[in-house]
Amino acid sequence: MFKIDEAKPEFRDVKFATPLVIGKGSIEYITEATVKVGVSSNGKHGEGTGQGFLSDIWAQKADINLNGKVLSSENPIERHQFLDARMREMVEYSCGYHNNQTFANPLQAYNLTVAGHVRKGIELKLEPLAIAVAISPIDNAIWEAFADMQGISVFECLHRNYSKFLNPPRNEIRVLHTVGGGDIIYNSEVKESYKDGVPQTLEAWIKEEGLSAFKIKLKGNPDADSDRIERIYALANDIPDLRYFRYSLDANESYDITRLKKLMDWLSKKPFFGALLFVEQPLSRYSKEQIPESIKEYGKPIVADESLVRVDDVYSVYNLGYTGIALKPIARGYSVTFQQIPIASNLGMYLTVQDLTSNNEALRIHLDFARRIGSSEDCVEANARQYVSTQDRDSNYAHLYNVKNGVIRYS
Repeated sequence: MFKIDEAKPEFRDVKFATPLVIGKGSIEYITEATVKVGVSSNGKHGEGTGQGFLSDIWAQKADINLNGKVLSSENPIERHQFLDARMREMVEYSCGYHNNQTFANPLQAYNLTVAGHVRKGIELKLEPLAIAVAISPIDNAIWEAFADMQGISVFECLHRNYSKFLNPPRNEIRVLHTVGGGDIIYNSEVKESYKDGVPQTLEAWIKEEGLSAFKIKLKGNPDADSDRIERIYALANDIPDLRYFRYSLDANESYDITRLKKLMDWLSKKPFFGALLFVEQPLSRYSKEQIPESIKEYGKPIVADESLVRVDDVYSVYNLGYTGIALKPIARGYSVTFQQIPIASNLGMYLTVQDLTSNNEALRIHLDFARRIGSSEDCVEANARQYVSTQDRDSNYAHLYNVKNGVIRYS
């Protein structure tokens, strides 16, 4: 048994260097939540930190009704301010809820407290994914502290039911570079420059970092999205030292089956169709519509992301026809993510490690996880270096933002 002696939350306001456009929303201002945990057992002590952005635009989909007043995407600033305050309150509640509690292990700590978190989240008008994002920092911090107390890594704490899915840590990670819906493609398209020391266009990013793998954000319009995909391919194809081109498509719930079929039909006739890795979350997280065989016949994984909150959601998305899942310990915590892996693996599902713009300590946790998990491809999204200002990065993690020839290397 171990005791959680203290769980302390901290918050920091962050303004992105350039907005991250996902689906029909745009992230510009965001809260970085950090939770520091101290634990003890039989005279031993350990400390751990969990961290993540409270990404309310991504985590909370539905409109919010406040006594007849509706907060929707039509009033994004007021909606963000409301949700940000509620998600901060959820983080604070999770810390107080765990203080001075005793558990057998971190997984039990999660399982015994999740119901209370859900009740509080509902009271705060938070959707399940927003609750998950808000409690992930303390979940990850507890795992880190529990491991620190024993002088081992988080991955060495795992029961064999989960550890058998681990690999030896990789020495390099190929970056799956995010191309947000508002990102500029060509240098010639820049109308106003900003001074932050990072490339401003996809063309400049490719030339500076030798990128070869891309995660293209979609907006729900097959015609506009197909034009953007083709422009990105043309750019990549024009760079002489580009070794090979791979990409994924992330709809962020912006498609329905009819429009997805149209996009896939178009893609299947293009020379770059073979380079497509997977399509991520085309349908709404609340959709009960089946992914039809006519989509699966293209042979590309259809990966669930926003639809995943609980462990058992893996079964739910599988029954809806999804053929893969996105693993996100920063968004759903170690406890849920570790339990999702064996279920998805036993179902023969595609596994990919995806990001929630993990910065500083969150990026360290995200990449350490990606290095150990036996995912279905070697590409890992890591986009904080693109959107987070250099002023908001801790120099202790500088090596994790250093991409050369498309990869982050560990010495």
